[in-house]
This record gives sequence, structure tokens and C-alpha cells, in this order.
Amino acid sequence: VFSVADGDISFCRAHRGHSAPVYACDWIDTNLVLSGSFDRTGGVFDGRRQKRVCELVAGQRVYSVAASEKCCFLGQADGVISVWDRRKWAKLVELRGHGHFVEALTMLSPRVLASGAADGTLRLWDVCGPATVPAWSRRMDGVITDLHALGEDVLLWAGVTPAGRGRVGAVAFDLQAAVQAWQAGGSGV
Repeated sequence: VFSVADGDISFCRAHRGHSAPVYACDWIDTNLVLSGSFDRTGGVFDGRRQKRVCELVAGQRVYSVAASEKCCFLGQADGVISVWDRRKWAKLVELRGHGHFVEALTMLSPRVLASGAADGTLRLWDVCGPATVPAWSRRMDGVITDLHALGEDVLLWAGVTPAGRGRVGAVAFDLQAAVQAWQAGGSGV
């Protein structure tokens, strides 16, 4: 963890607890950090108390992580996204739909998770609905390595083409219309 004060960046502390390299991390809130590791676990660390709160056993290498108000998400090497309850730290469900490593996760809104994978697929998931299938999907050319939400209606992605060239792109959609379609039992975007 680093501190930014007066324009300087300084090292504060390291969280220990994984037995293999950590590949991803994200803030859960102002005190909790979620990490994903090649030791096949997610770790939840409390920065204030400087200790590990819990271990989320994924069963596969963890390549990406994200958090919402109620859940944590681990993107795994087998293409699965495991969903964890933040109150009990218990696994709720597995989201299946990628054919390779889930390299990137980000929340577009409190109910919509975006995922990107090494098989070139971008997917949107209605994490508040009962379905465990993607509500929207698009195949890109190459590997998706990073995702960022620009508001609720634009998803910025980065990746690598099959020829090894870097790419950055954006996908725009009407998220409100998609959520209404999901709620009505439709296919979303």
C-alpha cells in the first residue's frame, strides 16, 4: 500500500498472506483490499488493522478481482467468475461463459459486472438477477487484458491482437435499456 502526500508517493506497508504471486487487487472500501493470486485464492486484507480478514478459495489461479456493495468477484484461470457474499465471505455462485482466463473485471453499476477474457470475449452480467448466464456478450480480436468503466454506458478495454499488437477500444451501450430488458426477461443490450 502506498501513500500520496504532498505530491510524493511513498511505500506504507505490504499485506502478506498469499503463497504465490498476486496478479490483481482492488479496493473493496476505504479499509479493505481484495487481492487475487496464483495460489488459487482471493485475499481480503484490512489496512487499518493490518491483517488478513479472510481467504476466498477459488480452486483456480485468480487473474482479476472486483467488488460491489454486496459481493466480491474473482476471475479465474478456467474462465469462471466466482461470486462471494461480503457479509459471510461465502461463495454464492459461479458465472460461466468465458473459454479462457478471466483477465479483467469491473463494475459498470451496482448491478452490472463487466468481464474480459483471454479468449477475446467481453461480457456483461446482471449480478442482481437470478440468472448465471451473461446478459450481453461480444467477441473481440485477441486477448482482453484490462477493463474500465467510463460512467455506466461506456466500457474502455485494452488487449493484445493475435499478432501481438496492443489495442485499446471502447464499447458504448444503453445500460438503462439493458437492465429493463433483463428485468423483463429479455436478453439485454
